[in-house]
Amino acid sequence: MAIPEGVSLSYALGLPPKDAISYLESKGAQITFDWKEVWQNAQAKAFTVTSVARLDVLGDIRGALKTAAAEGKTDKWFRQQLEPVLRAKGWWGKRTELGADGKEKTVNMGSPARLNLIYRQNMQTAYMAGRYKQMLENADNRPWWRYVAVLDRRTRPAHRLLNGRTFRFDDPFWGSHYPPNGWGCRCRVQALSDVGLEREGQVVELGQDRMVTRDVELVDRRTGEATLRQVTGYKTGPATDAPTVWADPGFSYNPGQAAYGLDMEGARRLSLVQDTSLRAQAVQALNGNPARQAAWENFARGVLDTRHGGTAQAQVVHFMRGEVAQAVRELGGEPVQVVTASARRILHADSAKHHLMGTAPAREDLLRLPGLMDEATSVLWDTENVNLVYVCPAKERGHVLKIVVDVPMRPKDARGLKKLGRFDAVVNVLEIGEVDARPLAQSQYRLLWAKE
Repeated sequence: MAIPEGVSLSYALGLPPKDAISYLESKGAQITFDWKEVWQNAQAKAFTVTSVARLDVLGDIRGALKTAAAEGKTDKWFRQQLEPVLRAKGWWGKRTELGADGKEKTVNMGSPARLNLIYRQNMQTAYMAGRYKQMLENADNRPWWRYVAVLDRRTRPAHRLLNGRTFRFDDPFWGSHYPPNGWGCRCRVQALSDVGLEREGQVVELGQDRMVTRDVELVDRRTGEATLRQVTGYKTGPATDAPTVWADPGFSYNPGQAAYGLDMEGARRLSLVQDTSLRAQAVQALNGNPARQAAWENFARGVLDTRHGGTAQAQVVHFMRGEVAQAVRELGGEPVQVVTASARRILHADSAKHHLMGTAPAREDLLRLPGLMDEATSVLWDTENVNLVYVCPAKERGHVLKIVVDVPMRPKDARGLKKLGRFDAVVNVLEIGEVDARPLAQSQYRLLWAKE
């Protein structure tokens, strides 16, 4: 059972990256009795704590984690905050429950050690997911990523073996071994430029032919049922006896990539589809996905209700049509074809200034922004401001919604035009008179696409 929530929090200087908070915020709550039930990539989208069957308890733990991330709270604060609450609700110590097989099982509920584990694992995962997104956005300038382990007596041999190894940002190695790749993993990743790579004499490795998989048997503690789960390893050398570093079961995925990278990969793959009709159908299916619409609505509602959020808290709101993207390229742009909207821009659209001017969109329009962009009657190019304008229907007769989208523009001296991680971004949403959005000969607008 899931509880999608979208709550945007403010944060202070010196805290984990903003995107880490955004990552925690984007998670729905999912009940599970066994961590293996929420497998790998799904963990990036769902917040779960093993053996928590009550939504209020799960909400207490999730809320404390979000506060800890937003306000830089320590593990000690996390324990002191939650222990009395969980004790009062009966989620503490051990108790006997009837398993699915009809047999009694001893279930470990809350404890100081358990809370420490929950805190450390979730904070590390959220931090590294945010770090991944930041590094991805700067991959043009720092495309070489180096694995860095904490070298002390607690470092496990496998992670020590990965220390210092460098791969390109899009190497398959990072799909399974980007930290944390195991319980208690404290590793991190450092990004290097071409100059930094050469200065430090780093040798770039290729995971292409060294990624291997194996099946691991996991046993459900409640039922005794055994299932096979696939985990990924990296063979550290070409020799047949070279050690293989395996991710822990349940960690053979990149939480940041799962949370932020799938839409980017989807857009990249769409661009490779030659059949324009098939590509258009795929884009339509992505834009019309109910889960995507629901995720946006919960995110936007949280932002509007709390009046908090910055540019780092963002959600994908639209996949750009292929014909629009091609027209932008001809104008000197490099559209990613994945349109995002940040909390800051939602609040800007709903600002007192726009309400005073009479251009603020209705709350319900902001809550259904993906649907509105999908229903656009035309897409224009603003020659003065160098951006896109989606013209969408409005409820009031004679009015339209003007959704302004900024796209990366090709610099004159560009060295390679990879824009992975740089999004097309909604910068404003305005309700204006329909006559003001017409691409007349004397206006600043040029028609790029219109609904047939």
